[in-house]
Amino acid sequence: MTTSPPANRSSSPQPTPLTPSISTPSSTPASLTPTSFPTIYTSISHTYETFFSQDPGLHTFLTSTITLLPPSSQILDLGSGTGRPVASTLSAAHHHVFGLDFSASMVAVSRDSVPSATFVVGDMRSFDVLSLLSSGETFDAVYSILSLFTLSRPELEVMGGKWKSWVKKGGLLCICTIAADDVCAKEGVEGEGEGEGNDTGLYDDDGLCVRGVKGRFMGHEVQTTLFSKEGWRWLLRSNGFEVVSERGDTYRPPVEADSDVEMHWFLVARRV
Repeated sequence: MTTSPPANRSSSPQPTPLTPSISTPSSTPASLTPTSFPTIYTSISHTYETFFSQDPGLHTFLTSTITLLPPSSQILDLGSGTGRPVASTLSAAHHHVFGLDFSASMVAVSRDSVPSATFVVGDMRSFDVLSLLSSGETFDAVYSILSLFTLSRPELEVMGGKWKSWVKKGGLLCICTIAADDVCAKEGVEGEGEGEGNDTGLYDDDGLCVRGVKGRFMGHEVQTTLFSKEGWRWLLRSNGFEVVSERGDTYRPPVEADSDVEMHWFLVARRV
C-alpha cells in the first residue's frame, strides 16, 4: 500500500479518517479474505501510484533510512507494489533491490518503472526470498511499507521469525504500517491519532493486537489486523531486533483515491 495532496482542499470534501469497526474473522465477507487481496491490487495497479507514491512522510522515512545503509546494500522490498517510491528511491541510491509482490500486475508495472531492480511474483508468507541471493547470503535490509495488512496475527508472528532469518546481524528492518493505537482506543485510554475511534475493549487479551478493523482503500471496503505500538515492539524484540527509531505521520490521500486518511507508523529496527 503506499501518498501528497494539499492539506486543505476547499473545493472538495476531505476523506474521513479510518473508523474502527470490529467483526470476528468468521464474519469477514468473502470478498475481503486475504486470498482476494491480489485481485484488489491487480485492479488498482495502474492508479495506486498516482494517489500514494508522493506521501511526504514516506519520502522522509526513505531519505533517513538510506543514510543508515552500507554502500551497495542488498535490500528486500517486501510487498513492492508498483516499485515507487521505495524500490526506485533505494535503487537510485545504488543499492541492489529485490521486490516481492503477490500481484502479477503490480510486478509488471514495477519492472517497467524500476528496470535496475529485480521483481518477482510471490506470497511473502511462503516465498523463499533467500533464493534471490547467492547461497548463504542474507539481506542488509528489509523494507515492508504498508504491505502487511493482509496478514492475520499468527501470520504476522511467523513473519517476525522470517525477518530474523532474512536480515543479517546488524542489518535493518524498516516498516511503515498503521498502529492499532491510532485507530482503536483501548478501554479507558484515548486514541492517539486523528483516526481514533470510540470503541473500547476490542483488543486481544494481551492488549497487543486488534483484529477485523474495517476501512476504505481505493474504493474497496477492507478489514485488517493491526498490532499496537507496544505490540510491534514486542514482536520485534521477540525476534532479535532492537528498535532504533519510531515516529508517526498522517497521510491524506486525494479525495479521488476514495480512501481513508491513514495514520502511518514508521519503525526502524536493527538485527542484534
